[in-house]
Amino acid sequence: MTNRIVFVLATLFLFIFAFPRASEAQKFEAERFPEVANLAPDSVLSDFVEALNDAGQNWRQLSTVVEELQGSKREDAVWVINNMPHLDRLEMKSDILREHIEYAHMARDSSVTSYDDKTFREYILTYRIGSEPVEAYRKFLGEYFRPQTKAKKDAQEVAKQINRWVAKNLSVKEKTFFGPLQPPTATFKSRKGSEREITILVTAIFKSLGIPSRQARISALGEQEESFTWVEVFDGENWLPFYPFSPEDLGNFGFVEKGHRHNVTVVLSRSAFERRLITDQYTDTGWLKAEFLEEGKPKVEFEHLSVNVFNKGAFRALDDLFLNDYVDYPSADSSGIYICELGDGSYFLQTAVR
Repeated sequence: MTNRIVFVLATLFLFIFAFPRASEAQKFEAERFPEVANLAPDSVLSDFVEALNDAGQNWRQLSTVVEELQGSKREDAVWVINNMPHLDRLEMKSDILREHIEYAHMARDSSVTSYDDKTFREYILTYRIGSEPVEAYRKFLGEYFRPQTKAKKDAQEVAKQINRWVAKNLSVKEKTFFGPLQPPTATFKSRKGSEREITILVTAIFKSLGIPSRQARISALGEQEESFTWVEVFDGENWLPFYPFSPEDLGNFGFVEKGHRHNVTVVLSRSAFERRLITDQYTDTGWLKAEFLEEGKPKVEFEHLSVNVFNKGAFRALDDLFLNDYVDYPSADSSGIYICELGDGSYFLQTAVR
């Protein structure tokens, strides 16, 4: 009995002692794996090394794709990895990343419209659309929609075809639980989704066909209740609004304010890693300018403020005015002045001091 206990304790001790060493060996170290680090162009090598370090034990899933691809696909793989959010680096699988890059190039090669490399990377190459679960959807959606659109001559004709399909086949369901968004293929298969989930699917379809697109939203409307989300499609020259359930209004910037003149408050467009304010594309705008003073002197970078609109019985903060997700509030500049552009309407500026 005594010998048996000693043996078990010794085995546990060896296992516990060895585990940290194995874990440390799985982390990326540029000095140990120079052949991996040097896969990146010199101009972004340090960013690539930092990204693999940030991936923890998952770095092999990322680097494998870079090793397997060549030429511009390899450079694009490095770009995607360098721009990934932290949690995606920890969870991304090589087969998913590889499909996104390879099928993005295939989609561009067969696209009915042309665009520069920057547009390709931002709106076609990126795997993420919003905050939905990451999945490989390009092959699946491309094989379904490409035969339906192959006879179309330009991006607007393709958009009209997709718009008609969406309006006929999909329906909006209210989200009745607190949880993540469903991925594009789940919305496609169920033929149902929230307003946001449907715009994510639409954007995924356009990515699969090599046509740049992005989500657009108003987080709080000025006259009607709730919010509103739609899609914008790039036709090679301009971004056109695409309303999933109003095919006849493709390209109509006045749709949101049809019958509700002050509906447009702040319009935010977003792609995977970029956010832009495009309010002036949808309505007449004005500028709010507020100057903050303390004892007669400018209150430098004053941040305890919010711009609000009355919606659903309460004042709703228009947080889309501030594009940085990692800071809680917008802030005044070094002169104590805060400026923002708003759609024509009535607003409430709220400030506080301690």
